[in-house]
Amino acid sequence: MEACEELDLFMSELMKRPLVLQPSALISRGLAALRCSVYTTEEKWLVLVNQAHPKVESRIKMAVQAAKSRMAQGNPFMLEVSLTYARDQHC
Repeated sequence: MEACEELDLFMSELMKRPLVLQPSALISRGLAALRCSVYTTEEKWLVLVNQAHPKVESRIKMAVQAAKSRMAQGNPFMLEVSLTYARDQHC
């Protein structure tokens, strides 16, 4: 992306369409305490993210804003959004 307007367009398009992620989970056996495992099977699955949820939307907006800031400084950037939460938090 070359301009902040492109990031705005990206954000607009991202919020209009369903956000579907396709991670893969590696199922393994081993010694968890030593972080030693052998991968035995790979499971494929989909995750549908409700990007209109206030917490998710705010994380996306923060990431886009950070990218705009780096872009304005002429620095390279990677748009990364963390959707993790602590177990004691409730959505």
